[in-house]
Amino acid sequence: MSDTRLLYGIDCPADLRKLPRESIEQIAEEIRREILERVSQTGGHLASSLGAVELITALHYVFDTPNDRVVFDVGHQGYPHKMLTGRRDQFESIGQLDGISKFLRRSESLTTPLVPVTRGRQSLRHSEWRGGCGIAGKTISRLHLSATGQ
Repeated sequence: MSDTRLLYGIDCPADLRKLPRESIEQIAEEIRREILERVSQTGGHLASSLGAVELITALHYVFDTPNDRVVFDVGHQGYPHKMLTGRRDQFESIGQLDGISKFLRRSESLTTPLVPVTRGRQSLRHSEWRGGCGIAGKTISRLHLSATGQ
């Protein structure tokens, strides 16, 4: 891995997509390192976020997020998503008063269009996902992706 932290230059998924494909493994490693450093200080959802790093990085690299919408089955997988959507600098405040949430919150970022709710699991997320595919009977010309599982 290079000594240059590529993650520091990413404020949105479009920044990630500007990088060569060969850089994605380094980005994933940097995200894992940041999660470990930050969560060891503040507490939070470590295993589920670490397990989702490659998947979430790939989704943001391959698809046109936030135009293409992603719904996550469980919000505690969302730390990599937060880091790739402009909230990496706020991780020191995760779970703290006036800090960012340990879960995905639409109020934090427009790149989190469909968020998990506190009741139910996979079937509810798929209902949200299907409901987000059209508005008032009109089809929206974008992809809707569902990331499920713990």
